[in-house]
Amino acid sequence: MDKKFVACMFIDNGKAVKSFTDHTIIFDDPVRLAEQYSDDDADALLLFDVSAGENHIQSLLLYKDICDVVNIPVYGGGHINSAEDVADLFTAGCEKVVLNFGKECHDLLRQVADAYGRNRIAVSIASADNIVINKAILEENASELVLIDEHALKNCLGASTLPCIVFLPEISLDKLLSMMEKPNVSGLSGNIVNENCKVITALKSLCRERGISVHSFEAPMAFSEFKLLSDGLIPVVVQDYQTKDVLMVAYMNEEAYLTTLRTGKMTYYSRSRKELWIKGMTSGHFQYVKALSIDCDNDTLLAKVKQIGAACHTGNYSCFYRDLIPMKL
Repeated sequence: MDKKFVACMFIDNGKAVKSFTDHTIIFDDPVRLAEQYSDDDADALLLFDVSAGENHIQSLLLYKDICDVVNIPVYGGGHINSAEDVADLFTAGCEKVVLNFGKECHDLLRQVADAYGRNRIAVSIASADNIVINKAILEENASELVLIDEHALKNCLGASTLPCIVFLPEISLDKLLSMMEKPNVSGLSGNIVNENCKVITALKSLCRERGISVHSFEAPMAFSEFKLLSDGLIPVVVQDYQTKDVLMVAYMNEEAYLTTLRTGKMTYYSRSRKELWIKGMTSGHFQYVKALSIDCDNDTLLAKVKQIGAACHTGNYSCFYRDLIPMKL
């Protein structure tokens, strides 16, 4: 099981707020924040609607907008009181729903697990006693627990064999890695992830060094297996992963290739400057890796990317903006 870094967002009246109880606004545009979490290599996104009940419809529309732009699983929670509420979250695009077990929800848990399968159901829970008392129904009808009370983590983790996403505050790196090593911890969430999203890729590297399985960009071929040009480079065709538009052609040496795999950002070798080139480092127009392929001769890479801004130095979205022979319609 790959361990996950799960970003978390609390929604109140269309804004991202600090926590369940502190509704201080931290970001005015939750869709853009969710997109950034996705780009920064988070493995999933937890959404909790903490707004007043009359604003839940607005939050559902926001959930849909978020699901439309991110490339990671979204877990939806908040204001789940009926099977219809669960259906609304799945319709919005959530991959999994998170029921609050602080409420009387035995019948609802069974009902939605029967309807959608336990693999799409998680349960938010704060008390180890609650886990012990309800162990059978939880393990029969949920696939994951979300442990939201950092002070009860030790007892909660010992009370169930279900995979657990644990909410943590800012803690030391060693404690973070030790928590990820626990057998039934499936992932981390809370401030420990939200405040460190820019370094998730580096944290995953440290996890791998400790023997902790995490999702990362790992290619089955070493650079030495590629058929290179005489200068030791390999051409890379870069394509928008959604529109399939060809954006540019660049080149990689081994360092650029390994840096791309390590960071998740397209990195090339500049033949004119004779140096490594992280696309977007100066312009902000980063290219986030979605997939890498190689051709039948092992001599050209195809990178499918999420392009931020323009790919071309001219300001055009694609470098191929000039037609030599226009297409006949």
